[in-house]
Amino acid sequence: FFTSDNAAHFRINTFFTGAKAISVRHGLMTDDFSHLPQYRSFRECADRTVAMAHHQKLYQDGLATLLRFQEVDALLIDSGLPQSLAGDLREAGCNLELCGPSYASAPPPEQAK
Repeated sequence: FFTSDNAAHFRINTFFTGAKAISVRHGLMTDDFSHLPQYRSFRECADRTVAMAHHQKLYQDGLATLLRFQEVDALLIDSGLPQSLAGDLREAGCNLELCGPSYASAPPPEQAK
């Protein structure tokens, strides 16, 4: 079982994570303070950290910084992200990679039939 106390005994090739929200100013955000030590430990054990998020996470708020952009090797976001926000994220030090078509343009599942 992985805990903050025994984290030094583990090695992780790639730590994949998400976030409740993404802030251009603060990085990946969360409201769950209880998991902050574990996320920090995972990141310290990992050779590489990759975060994945939907572009709408940029329109949400979080109470605490989970990881700063400088602590994340890549942030994967769908291509629905406006170019202006992509530029802001890159200027803030985010290694941003846009992925695939935007899910925002797809019809809801009940209309896709």
